[in-house]
Amino acid sequence: MDEITINISDYLSEDEMKEIAREKFGEIIERQFSNENQTKRIIDNTAYGMVFKRVDEVFGGKAELEKMILEKVVEQINALSSFHIFRHEDLWGRATSPAEKIIHQAVADNAELISARVSEALRILPNKIVKEAIGEFIKNKLGAK
Repeated sequence: MDEITINISDYLSEDEMKEIAREKFGEIIERQFSNENQTKRIIDNTAYGMVFKRVDEVFGGKAELEKMILEKVVEQINALSSFHIFRHEDLWGRATSPAEKIIHQAVADNAELISARVSEALRILPNKIVKEAIGEFIKNKLGAK
């Protein structure tokens, strides 16, 4: 396909080109801001960008602010309940927490120690408790109540 090159300066003055550019820019802005949701999104994103930049400027390289943040993190960690620390993967897309993974790995790594401890506990368990547990198990399996 043949290509044609046109020098717009041959047809329009610099002032005319500037005027056309202003008009087209205005049309683009008007189109972008014609939708209320789009306008809100643009303003929100601009505001967030400005705030984030300012926060970065305020916090950057200031040892006392970094220390305050670290102290706050430790304070929040210490305030967590076991429910917040040990979380299973769920139906809402939340992943298993790192602490939960560590617990599972520690149990797996110490399976022999746990087995030995259970065996020891069973060895010293009174016979009456063992007999009751076996009886309860059998009743549950047979469907008796």
